[in-house]
Amino acid sequence: MLMDMFFNGAHVPKKRRAHFGAFMVDVHKRFKTVKEDFIQSSGEDRLRDFDALGEVADSITDEAHLLCFDEFQVTDIANAMILRGLFTRLFENGVIILATSNRPPDDLYKNGLQRASFLPFIDVLKTHCDVASLNSGIDHRIVDMTGEPSIGAVYIIIDDNGSALKADELFRTLCGEEGATLGAKDLHYLGRTLSFPKACGGVVDVTYEDMCLEPRAAIDYLEMCKNFHTVVLRDVPEIGLGEKGAARFVKFIDTVYDNHVRLVMTAARKPEELFNKNCAILTEKDKAALEMLRDDLGLRESDLSTSLFTGEEELFSYMRAESRIHHMLSGSYWSACLDNNALLSTGLHRQIAV
Repeated sequence: MLMDMFFNGAHVPKKRRAHFGAFMVDVHKRFKTVKEDFIQSSGEDRLRDFDALGEVADSITDEAHLLCFDEFQVTDIANAMILRGLFTRLFENGVIILATSNRPPDDLYKNGLQRASFLPFIDVLKTHCDVASLNSGIDHRIVDMTGEPSIGAVYIIIDDNGSALKADELFRTLCGEEGATLGAKDLHYLGRTLSFPKACGGVVDVTYEDMCLEPRAAIDYLEMCKNFHTVVLRDVPEIGLGEKGAARFVKFIDTVYDNHVRLVMTAARKPEELFNKNCAILTEKDKAALEMLRDDLGLRESDLSTSLFTGEEELFSYMRAESRIHHMLSGSYWSACLDNNALLSTGLHRQIAV
């Protein structure tokens, strides 16, 4: 809300607001294009002294003098290694940056691989930005107007009492307001194709297996959110730390939430029970594989304390996702989505009874 107020009230001709993850996807796309254009125009097969990252920063500066980031976090080593150069150039160009984050600058990329190379970026960030803590000790996302999360018709616990039929009925209700034909829809972007067998206007019906167990990337979830205002996600199991699909599910939730897309879920557990944080993290086979990875990366035994091996970042992201799921079940979230997108009538909102 504070970010909304600031961004909407900032009288800056060129400004941009983005989820930080989406911003970094854009940065890597620009970086690739700049490198390819240089190689093609120069005939060189290497960048040599060409400052591709500086070119990217300059192109971003041309488009926005104010950058507002939601969810500033660093978990990817590819992002960690370029942030110092990118932000140094942006600050030199006079760009103003405002960001929200669940972590103070000193905790960014905490225990990440090769973090020593990342630390100078923290100094750059603290030099150019004032840090304000707004932690009240209350997670307002899970507190609705009634003081409790609204777990009703839009979050369906999988059982033998007609849960699938209930989800089918809700999907039909949502589709009934679209004025479109139910059918398959394919999205084409960046040489990729993402297929949805069940879609109707701005509503799509997908499964956990399709979205989280198949090889999906952040760009896939972003494109989904650009094309659909409501997602029905079915058959979400109890999720253990480090399980296949867990990281994608967290990214899925983050992207849906950040893009104000409405979510209907069928799941094996209540939101607060969905993530099994006490399960065994690694099998013996997993541990052996990580030992090989440690050797390949040239890490010391002490480096096994990094978040890659301890699951610290995963636990943090699980808690954030749980909180966001709670908020997405609330009437306030659905009302905000309705107000933002003007998608459905008040009558349908009452039918769904969030």
